[in-house]
Amino acid sequence: MSLSGTVQGPDWRVSGRTFPAARGFVCHVRVEHGTFSHEFTHAAQMKRERDALFAGLREGMLWIDHKMSRTFAV
Repeated sequence: MSLSGTVQGPDWRVSGRTFPAARGFVCHVRVEHGTFSHEFTHAAQMKRERDALFAGLREGMLWIDHKMSRTFAV
């Protein structure tokens, strides 16, 4: 069983799903902002599954924050 979660606003969405890894769990993250979307696996492995999910969602929120503030253009 994997954990999943979503955080969203009016024109953006961050979702994550956990997967077992060699030393715990990792989170696969998808970020969407308008027509832009990007998927990645969070680099950190966590011992607890919920920590992996929170870390992945946090990283996705950073992506959205940078994207909306035009820190980078993708």
